[in-house]
Amino acid sequence: MDEATRKEVRRAATTLLPELPRFGTDVADHIVARTPGLAVAAIRPLVVRSCEANSAALLDGLLRGRPVETMPPSDEVVETTRAMIRGGVPIDVLMRGYRLGIAYWIERWTAAVAQSGGSLSAAAAGTRFLLGWLELIVELLGADAAAELGRIAAAGSPERRETVRALLAGDALDLATAARALGHDLAGPHVALAIRGDGVRAERLARDLAAPGDPLVVHVDLETTWCWLVVRASPEVPPGPLRVGIGRPGEGLDGFRRSHAEAVEALRVAELADRAVVAYERAEVAALCSLDPERCRSFVAGRLGPLAAD
Repeated sequence: MDEATRKEVRRAATTLLPELPRFGTDVADHIVARTPGLAVAAIRPLVVRSCEANSAALLDGLLRGRPVETMPPSDEVVETTRAMIRGGVPIDVLMRGYRLGIAYWIERWTAAVAQSGGSLSAAAAGTRFLLGWLELIVELLGADAAAELGRIAAAGSPERRETVRALLAGDALDLATAARALGHDLAGPHVALAIRGDGVRAERLARDLAAPGDPLVVHVDLETTWCWLVVRASPEVPPGPLRVGIGRPGEGLDGFRRSHAEAVEALRVAELADRAVVAYERAEVAALCSLDPERCRSFVAGRLGPLAAD
């Protein structure tokens, strides 16, 4: 690109700067209106966030003349894309969204060039930049989205469930082989979660809590998810639509098993007490006492007599 064309590109990009605060929403509206799979209430905010981040990056690239190969998707865009995949959006629908978004950008770009008095060369240079960025983003995000689908499939695979059940039951397994199959370091620190509710939300919660690492996630059935975070301290889990039990931190295979058993007990207490989140370390006595509620009530009545009437 010659210097005169570069100046025209920069001038046209400058005319778009005042529109940037709403540009991402405009792009998202354009995409969602033409892609029913992205119009879901839980997905649309993710589309808006992604479009806002991408639009800011594109405008910055046009203003500064950045080569497209130096503009991989931001961490925010990668995470929102993964969230859409976990929300059930197919990869081809995501890629269609990107193609629609760039088509919209090209329309706005050519209008900006005309408004700023730019030449056909400037319009063509910006269009080449936008299409080059699209090619890069489709390649990188497509590969990452496929990997995310693989992680989701692995979390629900019968083989993963059986390997985890065998580890918890104390079966004789080669730990190195099991660790490779699960993609999880069994010798390291663990905090287990037992979660009741939507499996996609459960996995999203586990990944948010484990960031920047990856948790071990196993979908036991439609309503139950077991997770292990590679952390040394119990996480703070905000109350939400899921029911969550949290085990205490543990080390190695013994910690893997013990933290899980505690998480399952904490989840049982959460359901008995109708609470969203229960950590075992704060509910150990309740967990022990509620194992046999009738015997516990009999014990309390025998010891307290009339004092237990209320």
